[in-house]
Amino acid sequence: VLSKTVVGDGADHTKPFEFTVTFFDNSTHSYQGQGVADGMISSGGKVSLADGQSIIIYGVAAGTLYSIAEKDYEPEYYSQTSTGSIGSVSADATSSASFVNRHLSDLTLSKVVTGKGAETDTDFDFVVSIDASGTFAYTGDKTGTLSDGDTVSLKGGQSLTIKGLPTGTAYSIDEKPSAHYRSEAQNASGVIEGGVTHAIFTNTHKLADINLSKAVTGKGAESDTSFDFAVSLDATGTFEYTGDKSGTIADGDTISLKGGQTVTIKDVPVGTEYGFVEQPSTHYLTSSQDATGTVGFSGSKVLFTNTHKVADLTLNKTVTGRGAETTTDFDFVVSLDATGTFLYTGDKTGIISDGDTISLKGGQSITINNVPTGTG
Repeated sequence: VLSKTVVGDGADHTKPFEFTVTFFDNSTHSYQGQGVADGMISSGGKVSLADGQSIIIYGVAAGTLYSIAEKDYEPEYYSQTSTGSIGSVSADATSSASFVNRHLSDLTLSKVVTGKGAETDTDFDFVVSIDASGTFAYTGDKTGTLSDGDTVSLKGGQSLTIKGLPTGTAYSIDEKPSAHYRSEAQNASGVIEGGVTHAIFTNTHKLADINLSKAVTGKGAESDTSFDFAVSLDATGTFEYTGDKSGTIADGDTISLKGGQTVTIKDVPVGTEYGFVEQPSTHYLTSSQDATGTVGFSGSKVLFTNTHKVADLTLNKTVTGRGAETTTDFDFVVSLDATGTFLYTGDKTGIISDGDTISLKGGQSITINNVPTGTG
């Protein structure tokens, strides 16, 4: 007796499966069909059976060796197990050959990486959960075996196919987070249908800009003075900057800006930690906004404001003693470690700069206005 059983979700129970029957004595026999027509079969002949169908072959001599081979249906997602496919006919019992085909499916996992600066050599890790026992082979850009809960790694452009999963198996695939990438998935979880189920993970390399601006305020602020910034970027490589200045910059470099200038550091990976430290400047009080932080999807804006600090310098002349002359001028040479000219007011008015001379009588005073703090 040759019988056929087909199991598994999504199996085609009307599909015929082909068998080759070999009698080692090269004999020919009649058979009675169950679900199929009766017929004759010779050694090497073929017969096809669908789920639940069978044939009984009559007149085979006791002791005759036989073999029954089923065609390979794995490419059509059917596995095969059998009992009694090879043997000899018993004189006092019926020989039986039973074939069971289980409908199987494949699960393909693909990795796509897009976006400027995307790294094609980076591995992305996936945890694969399969509601099925056992170990399953996978093929493709990587080969191996896995079972429920295992992790596999793929680079951008790679894929693998997990073979021979029972149709109807529930699955889920979780990608481990990756810095600088935004992940989107298709068919990341579900039930494996007949044929091939395709799960696609797309990681978009996210880049954003850092704007660095310099503002200088306060009376007497110098618009032509450059201020230096040390740049820290937790990212490899060099980055172009544009704006009032242009060039390239990397972690640890220094950039200089004047008041009112701005540069934009282009295409920094999202998630990069950054920091800007301004070198101290005489006569200025420095404040900053977002001088350190993490680059977000919309980029980062950094502002440094330097306020020019000034103060007044008062010069008093006192004359004492009997017969002191209150109408006599006394000359003073003024040294100022500061550029420019400064207005003075009081008993006299005018302008003065480093190295100039001014005269005062006893009891007079002047105030030199808006001298930068820290001036010697």
